Amino acid sequence: MNPNRSLLKLLAAAMLAAIVTLGCGGSTDGEVEDIEVAAQTMNDYFSDADPAAQQAANQAAEAMRTQKHDQAYQSLISLQKRQDLSPEQGMIAHQSMKSLRYQIALRASQGDTNAQALARIINRSMTY
Repeated sequence: MNPNRSLLKLLAAAMLAAIVTLGCGGSTDGEVEDIEVAAQTMNDYFSDADPAAQQAANQAAEAMRTQKHDQAYQSLISLQKRQDLSPEQGMIAHQSMKSLRYQIALRASQGDTNAQALARIINRSMTY
């Protein structure tokens, strides 16, 4: 393989990882939770939520645990669009999305083609 092509692929993966990790706001404040911790936190904070919100949170948590990143992303998007979340639940949904995006970026930078494809979809869907 051409060394320049390999370098370009590595740089592209690193840039993709940075974009996905930073997300819409470009904020890097705070720690990114481990994906398992984020999933458990979702279950904890949504245990007494509206049944539809609880179902979306449980689906997102299970998808994060089983590394079904596309399903987790869709569940978290639907959860974040809800108007009936408490401030804490909204914060947990946001933090879980941040953890998920980090995990996707990490896997994409390691050559996971599914994560790379999902990262491109996420980047295209974000408005700046």
